[in-house]
Amino acid sequence: MLSAVGVLSNAVKDTIVLKCGDEESIEVIRQHADEIAAIIVEPDRTRNPDLQPHEFLLELRRITEDFASLLIFDEVVMGFRVRPVGAQGYFGIKADLAVYGKAIGGGMPIGVAGELYIGGESVRLGYLKRD
Repeated sequence: MLSAVGVLSNAVKDTIVLKCGDEESIEVIRQHADEIAAIIVEPDRTRNPDLQPHEFLLELRRITEDFASLLIFDEVVMGFRVRPVGAQGYFGIKADLAVYGKAIGGGMPIGVAGELYIGGESVRLGYLKRD
């Protein structure tokens, strides 16, 4: 059971974990598409570099656009190693949000906010200033 501060008790119950690049995963997502707020995917398969899930990612993009949910690329591990714009540039697929984590700070803990695209529209984000 999760016990970290700030993690809602429903976090695990409300999360579906699926296999990347798998057609059965696409079917599960389609079945629940109207209930899904966001799809988080690691587009760069660090544990399986032979898997290049371009078509899978394209289908995720189509589903999230059709059902107004977010497509989030988790690029914390690979980040800018693939291209200056990460997997979005490599695969030619625009995520609504990309997570780079420590890749931006060269290993130092840092947070950055930029633009978020929802339904093709840019939503400006600011930065959090700690007093």
